[in-house]
Amino acid sequence: MQNEISNFQPKLILYPTKQAGSLDVTDSIELVARAYNLDIRSIDQLVPKFLSCLRTAKKAESDQIINVITLLVALVEFDSNCPQYKQRKSRCQNASEHVRSNVANDFSLENQGHTAQVSELFNLLLESSSFTYKTTKDNWGEDYYAMLPMSVKEVYAYTGRGESENYALTPVGRSLINLLQQHVYKAKDSSPKYWLWDDYKKVVELAGNID
Repeated sequence: MQNEISNFQPKLILYPTKQAGSLDVTDSIELVARAYNLDIRSIDQLVPKFLSCLRTAKKAESDQIINVITLLVALVEFDSNCPQYKQRKSRCQNASEHVRSNVANDFSLENQGHTAQVSELFNLLLESSSFTYKTTKDNWGEDYYAMLPMSVKEVYAYTGRGESENYALTPVGRSLINLLQQHVYKAKDSSPKYWLWDDYKKVVELAGNID
């Protein structure tokens, strides 16, 4: 499957990457399958739907920025009629509207002796698939409200710094911040399309026709 994933790049910018900058989709599938207690049959159905979503995305005119774990979670939630799937939004009026994951098995992740729950990883990436209405400053230092992507500070709220427990999420946080800084914070007309929750829903529901 990794060879097929390679064929989608560089048209599809898939993330999060590992510490060394590599992307292993198989690892992401294993994480999601374990978190939602998927059986072998469910995993066998998940993989072709996931690949179908990527094939659909590749047909777009512009390059597309897609979070692998968010797409997998969306597929699982849709197939299981999870209420969070419909409740989650691309654009939130405030942080209280962010809808978190509802994993069945909230196991621990480990990185260099530090741990974090898999739900924390999923929630970080799901929140990054929404813009939120918040205060920012214009070129003259005046406050104004706008729909904005997840900020560096908000990413750090999940990943932590130094010796905090969430240090296990730091490589993912760095991958996300680098992507946001490169393509989203100062997006241009030529920038790749950064997927929000509604974009995931569109391809998921198309892939839902696969038996």
